[in-house]
Amino acid sequence: MMKSVCCSGLLLMSIAAATPAVADDLWGCEVMLCLANPGGWSAIPACHPPMDRLRQHLARKRPFPSCPQASAPAAPLPVPVSPGGRS
Repeated sequence: MMKSVCCSGLLLMSIAAATPAVADDLWGCEVMLCLANPGGWSAIPACHPPMDRLRQHLARKRPFPSCPQASAPAAPLPVPVSPGGRS
């Protein structure tokens, strides 16, 4: 019984210790998604907490958060088409 309680406690502590790192990674992605909204981040209630946190973070002279999923290669720019339909 004592062994299972001890193991459960260690498991909970390891999960709790790992959670902030995952939350920080997601926070940077949330910020990027909120900023990408064409209507502005304030139009989405779910964006208020991450953006409030961003303001506090930047006010403390900390770097802008990153999003690991946003490191995809840039898409090629579209080729402009002349008004006559030929390029």
